[in-house]
Amino acid sequence: MMDHPVLSALRDSRQMSDRDLRSLLRLGRAFKAGALPSGIGMREPGECFAVARELAHAGWGVYVRGFALRPDSTEPLAHAWVSEGDTALDASWTEATSCSYWGISGMAYEDELKRMSKPFLQRGLATEFALSS
Repeated sequence: MMDHPVLSALRDSRQMSDRDLRSLLRLGRAFKAGALPSGIGMREPGECFAVARELAHAGWGVYVRGFALRPDSTEPLAHAWVSEGDTALDASWTEATSCSYWGISGMAYEDELKRMSKPFLQRGLATEFALSS
């Protein structure tokens, strides 16, 4: 399996099946952390899914859902952002430019990603599933 910090953390967590990891590797890709353009302000932490959908709808990039690692953490978290090419634009994490990202662009695999994400949600984000399921 490809050596990427997010994929390694997901594998090491033992909370994701090998089948799901292979799907992420096949369908997803790495995104490099980028600085937000001047027109995008920081949003509320813990609202990444809604923020990414909002920014994509406003034309700031393509919606991406997947997993991310914060700096100095080995705990992968379910996360969403928008992308311009291979650059992650993350308006919900203040340390975003130091994070590692792996995700799938667009909404085609949203249901599958929601299922995979359940063990990796930040506390308090369970409402994301209640609102969008």
